[in-house]
Amino acid sequence: MPYRELGTPEALKAALQGIDHVIIDATERAYRRSQDDTKQREHYSGKKRHMLKNTVMSLPDKFIVFLGRTFSGHNHDYSMLKQELPPDLDWFTDINVRVDLGYLGIQSDYRGDQIEVPHKKPRKSNKNPNPQ
Repeated sequence: MPYRELGTPEALKAALQGIDHVIIDATERAYRRSQDDTKQREHYSGKKRHMLKNTVMSLPDKFIVFLGRTFSGHNHDYSMLKQELPPDLDWFTDINVRVDLGYLGIQSDYRGDQIEVPHKKPRKSNKNPNPQ
């Protein structure tokens, strides 16, 4: 079973058991639309659906190490991570972390040399007709 809470960076390193490469992302799952207007707004993700979201930390071989608590659909992936693993502690030192573009800003907020965020593909425009 994956860990549901990690209180300290040492607990994270113990959960990884010497593995130094993790992938962090958020999962979304559909939620039945409530008839109550305030509950509808709480779970609406902005993507034409009502969602519940969790932060997932897994190994490259798809083994899930950490499953965060459930948030409503309108929460951003990176804000969920900051609530569960506060940036003031050294969570990702000596760990190679890969995230997607939903976590822009993680390199400046969290300490760690090996945090990888992909680069956004440049768009074709009049100023840049042939992007690399």
